[in-house]
Amino acid sequence: MKLAHACALAAVLWSAVGLASSDDKKEKKAKPCTIKSPTDRFFDLNPISVQPDSTKKGKDGKSHPAESWHAKGYDYPANFTVNFCAPVVEDLEDVVGLDSHSTKNVSAYYTQHGKTYSIGQQNTELVFRGRKLILNYTDGSPCGEDSDYYRRDVHNLETRKKHDDDHDDDDDDLHKSKKGKTDKRRKSTVISLLCETDSLSPSDEATVAFVAASPDECTYFFEARSKAACGGIEKETQQLGPGGVFGVIVLIAFLVYFVGGCMYQRTVMHQRGWRQIPNFAFWESIWRFFTDVFVILTSSCARFLPSRRGYSRVSLHGDRSRGRGRDSDDENRLIDELDESLWGISRASLGFPVVQRNMKKLKSIGNNCRPRANPSPSRIRGYQAERPTALPVAVETSSIPEGITPSGAVSRWHRTDLRLHDSPALQAALDLKPECLWQIWTWDSHYVYHTRISPNRYSFLLSSLRALSASIAALNPSSQLFVLREPPHTLLPKLFRSDPPALRPTHLVYERDTDAYARARDAAVVDALAREAGVEVVTRCGRTLWDPDEVAARNGSGGRGKPTMSMAQLRRAVEGLGDVPRPVPRPEGLPGGPGSGEEARRLFEGVVQERPAEAEAVAEAGEAVAGGTGGGEKTYSYGLAGPKGDYGVPEMAELGLADDAATTWVEGGEARALEALARVVDDAEYVATFEKPAKAPTEWDPPATTVLSPHLHFGTLGVRRFWWGVRDAVEKYEREKGKGTASGMPVNLEGQLLFREMYFAAQAPLGHLFAQSHNNPQCRHIPWHLPSVVDPATGLSTRAYVVDPATGLSTRAYVVDSPAAERWFLRWQAGATGFPWIDALMRQLRQTGFVEHLGRHALACFLTRGGCYVHWERGAAVFEELLLDHEPACNAGNWMWLACAAFFSQFHRCYSPVAFPRRWDPEGAFVRRWVPELAGFDVKFVYEPWKAPIADQKRWGCRVEEYDESVHGGDAGKGVMSYPKPMFDFDERRRVCIDSMKKAYDVGLYGNDKRVLDGTWRELFDDDAEGATTGAPKKKLKGGGNEERKEMKTKSEETSGATAKGGHKRRGGARQGTLDGMFKRSRKS
Repeated sequence: MKLAHACALAAVLWSAVGLASSDDKKEKKAKPCTIKSPTDRFFDLNPISVQPDSTKKGKDGKSHPAESWHAKGYDYPANFTVNFCAPVVEDLEDVVGLDSHSTKNVSAYYTQHGKTYSIGQQNTELVFRGRKLILNYTDGSPCGEDSDYYRRDVHNLETRKKHDDDHDDDDDDLHKSKKGKTDKRRKSTVISLLCETDSLSPSDEATVAFVAASPDECTYFFEARSKAACGGIEKETQQLGPGGVFGVIVLIAFLVYFVGGCMYQRTVMHQRGWRQIPNFAFWESIWRFFTDVFVILTSSCARFLPSRRGYSRVSLHGDRSRGRGRDSDDENRLIDELDESLWGISRASLGFPVVQRNMKKLKSIGNNCRPRANPSPSRIRGYQAERPTALPVAVETSSIPEGITPSGAVSRWHRTDLRLHDSPALQAALDLKPECLWQIWTWDSHYVYHTRISPNRYSFLLSSLRALSASIAALNPSSQLFVLREPPHTLLPKLFRSDPPALRPTHLVYERDTDAYARARDAAVVDALAREAGVEVVTRCGRTLWDPDEVAARNGSGGRGKPTMSMAQLRRAVEGLGDVPRPVPRPEGLPGGPGSGEEARRLFEGVVQERPAEAEAVAEAGEAVAGGTGGGEKTYSYGLAGPKGDYGVPEMAELGLADDAATTWVEGGEARALEALARVVDDAEYVATFEKPAKAPTEWDPPATTVLSPHLHFGTLGVRRFWWGVRDAVEKYEREKGKGTASGMPVNLEGQLLFREMYFAAQAPLGHLFAQSHNNPQCRHIPWHLPSVVDPATGLSTRAYVVDPATGLSTRAYVVDSPAAERWFLRWQAGATGFPWIDALMRQLRQTGFVEHLGRHALACFLTRGGCYVHWERGAAVFEELLLDHEPACNAGNWMWLACAAFFSQFHRCYSPVAFPRRWDPEGAFVRRWVPELAGFDVKFVYEPWKAPIADQKRWGCRVEEYDESVHGGDAGKGVMSYPKPMFDFDERRRVCIDSMKKAYDVGLYGNDKRVLDGTWRELFDDDAEGATTGAPKKKLKGGGNEERKEMKTKSEETSGATAKGGHKRRGGARQGTLDGMFKRSRKS
């Protein structure tokens, strides 16, 4: 073949590709059951067309034969069965007025008085009537065969009589004109297709409703709602399969390679002839290899062809009269060369160097299909020496061996999974079949000294630890929960090498955490140290319904995780993960443990406690862990075993807190969690009809919500146990009340758990950045007051409070750009804003550690975009300290949501501190409970006490006065209690905040934008813009703090006066998703 022939072949292949692409451009016939609207939207009803061989998955998880769509007749004395663009899948017999052939094409029918009536035959053509999509079935059963029009009670007698009188003459004429004819009018069906706007509805589901029938019962009207009727963009049908597409791509790539290589070889390398082909030597060797193999395989048959010229058998006796015989040594040598050449090709594919041979020598060999003649042992030994003794093979080792030694011990490290039920990590530890199971808890100094934790949360934690230790001892009296007073990154390496060796753990098993700090600690410290000591690390996902990393990976692309910033993204990401697994049962027993006696001390007697650096300074300063009234913090002062030497759970005094420092009634523990869950799910109606935000934030005795979130955080309740308890209760309710009677996503209880999953999966790819605005790619940059201090070394925002190791004291870690904003923040934090609703919520939070869903929304909105314009990180830090159920991901996510920095963007919707609570609690009972100063106020003034006359204030025992930190909420020295005036005019502040938010949205920066990182974002805002912007200040303060306080006092008086003139009116008809209504305050003239 010449090069010209090869080029011609390439041209033919290229033209074939062109023809294939041109064929795709030909207009295709419209697919049945599809249509394009006048506005060029494409509608396809095939997803809701039920086919006879299709199946659907039922509630039991099994597949069942699909049924056609059903519609209730309600006032019509029959129910209907219809299908779309296809016959019904049910087997029909003896349809009135139809033969057996027509019966197979019935697309809609009903059964009445034991007879089946067709109301239309199959039709696949859709039509538009105006803007409505219509599907019409005709040629059903004859009209009048089943008419009980005169027997129905839906029309009154006068209507029937009038109908008869009006049509008597017409009917007579009609019957006369059709006399002698056998044709009758036949029943028909008109189905109006409507778009289903529910985003959670599957695309292959439809809801069919019967609308009405014509008076003569010949035409039946239905409405069908489905996502298939929403329209969209037509998907082009692919003419080639995946293999064909891949083949075309390969062909195009080969043509580009061939043509481009030829041009390069000819123009640059100046090659001619066949050597113009790219990589000519490679293709030549491949061709020669195949031709030589062909010769070898066919030459053995030459002796059977007498007239054939070619190879002949090699003579063993040196007879060269036939063919081109060789002696045995030559034959063996050439066969060795052949073997080496073939072995070289095989080694090339495995990464070994190729020894090239001239395979043309094979043509001089005769019959190569027999054993080699007299091979010499020396040659065989030399040949074998050239071959490798073994090939490199990649061997995978399991991280969990099938078994451990009889003396093996397993360390079960508890963190945020203080339970025995629904514990995949505990089950993994038991699957190892250990003889000794250590269940340990370590005090991490990060949470002791670098986070703010309230006494309420410490009390909940300690009660949960005690309950877990008691549960372990109940299953095995020789075991307990060992609470070790040392951070894990210094304790565990020593534990892995402790004496005696028989008690050293062979495995470390724990449940994967969701907190960014814990994930980094486990990955960088614990896992590495365990593997260095030869300890296998086994982890399981148990805090969440799905693995957050896997959810984020499925939400992203290219193997990179992407935060789930909406419920829709979460639901799409988990579609392929299957249903939530059922909870793991509680074990009936636990392996033997060393107990709390001599054997336990033997394990730890060689472990010397290493106290954290912060412990010394804090102990000397005498400060409690989170600001209690007890003695100094002594968490690490009594060695690993604690003050009693029993590795038991510490008391509040060991943390530097008073025994009565906790004020919440919510207690921890697995048993309490399961009891609370049982009370919830036993009330199937409450579970099935639960909706947020429909629950009142003012309900507390009993609470409007389940108050199970603290148990989910500490792991005293398994999330899968919660999920399936709710699911089972909803299914029970719908079996009794009917399908569709329960509340739906995302406002139901299942939806609340999915919001939790959404925040975990949003945090997973971002880590620490998720809980801050700086360098957060998902968070809008808004110039709030009191921004966080950013560590230039790490790019991370410091927490609201940090502990100075030198003094052990908590110090502020945010920039005070506005003294007024800081005062607003401190008053908000103390529950002394002068707005009773806000103060009641904050005092409830401080006392109980819990605030209902909408109450948290009101607090967050007021501090950020609804009044104070203070950075959401300030409020998140307060919630981090006070909330019992604080989850870092959920806390940061909710604050960004309410601040409209992420997840939610309707910043103009704000919670009014007056109108909003009045909607839920007109009498003000919630305020009277948590703000007792106002218990005697009249209903008219309980939410606006500053408007009450002075005489009434005295009579009710509380004066509304200027804010004074020293006397706020107590005796003002005048014989009456005091309540502060509002700290600003809410209407005015809301207007300022909304204008500032609009400006920030117009600028459109996010936390990772270059201008944000280098600080040049301030150039985009005016000098007088609200927030921490640069430029000349509005008013220059002189004279230090006294003048500042004087200015603040004057401003507070003006604010009080302005606020006293205001009123609040609810905006009529306004509705909102998360804010439950928008309220506008109007100023009276």
